[in-house]
Amino acid sequence: LEISEYFYHFRKLWKDVDTPEDLVAARKVYWQILRKELTKPEDGLVSRYLNRPISTRISIMAYRRGFKIEPFTVTLVSFILGLSASLLLAMRAFILGGLLVQAASIIDGVDGELARLYRKATPWGGYLDSVLDRVSDVAIVAGLTLSLPIMDGFTLLFAILAAANVIFVSYVTHNLSSLGVSTEKLRKVPATRDVRLFVVFITSLLSLPILGLYYLAVAPIFYL
Repeated sequence: LEISEYFYHFRKLWKDVDTPEDLVAARKVYWQILRKELTKPEDGLVSRYLNRPISTRISIMAYRRGFKIEPFTVTLVSFILGLSASLLLAMRAFILGGLLVQAASIIDGVDGELARLYRKATPWGGYLDSVLDRVSDVAIVAGLTLSLPIMDGFTLLFAILAAANVIFVSYVTHNLSSLGVSTEKLRKVPATRDVRLFVVFITSLLSLPILGLYYLAVAPIFYL
């Protein structure tokens, strides 16, 4: 039955099953391809090469073991991690804050993967995920800004621009998609959410939040 389901859903690979050993090998192939199918063509650079390899393993492990985890529960976990990271950044706990930023970025992919695996993907789920992502993004910008020892007009301008840009990138992408325009190539511009959060992660580990803020303010302009 497992192999038949594989042929029905993917129809990309053939494996003769003549012995028990062949069956074991075929089952391994099934899970490998199923995990690969959880990736998206529109994934950003960091998501494709770092986040997805981790998040898909988490999702497949939960699915194989029969853990009935609601996708929205994972969405809330990612959101809470993002808010916690923003507070830690504001308190200048840069290493822990940066680690939570990257953890939130990785976990953010698990909810959608579980929704597809359990066939629970809904427009409302995607909408709520998008809204909470934007709130988390703005909170992280606020955390970076509040961590700075000096707040002048120039820095405040960059903070406002960064907060606006993290919203505009999602807004523009959604509207282009609704017009039937493919955004796959556009996402190669290093300004998607996965890349932005990764930059915040790296600059936080280096205790250079101002560089992360500048990146969030400038890089999305090229995407827009």
